[in-house]
Amino acid sequence: PKGNIFPEEQSLRDHAQAEIDADPLEYTGDTKYATATTFQQALLVESNRKELVRSIQELDKPVLLIHGTADKTVDVNCSRELLRGLQSADKTLLEYEGKCHVLLSEDEETRQRYLKDVASFCTKHSP
Repeated sequence: PKGNIFPEEQSLRDHAQAEIDADPLEYTGDTKYATATTFQQALLVESNRKELVRSIQELDKPVLLIHGTADKTVDVNCSRELLRGLQSADKTLLEYEGKCHVLLSEDEETRQRYLKDVASFCTKHSP
């Protein structure tokens, strides 16, 4: 895997790459122009980014944030700050100590914990 979103441990990187290679639904080509343009407009234009954050903060729905504390792409303090600004009465931040940006590329125990945490949240909040 490319970039700093994956674990530093080489065996975990190799495992993540093998899973990417084996998954026919995993897109591994270059970023498409339309995707790059949408990303640029939505997140890199300050007014659009502020509007996105404002709309998330005003959600009146349960919110689950999950973040690895060793994430080199997005600092965990961003999730902590977002949590503080959320108006939702039902908000949770789960921090995965020492884990990277892509939690599903971590060790099996972390991957299972992540899937369990997401499934539990969805089950708890399903009608």
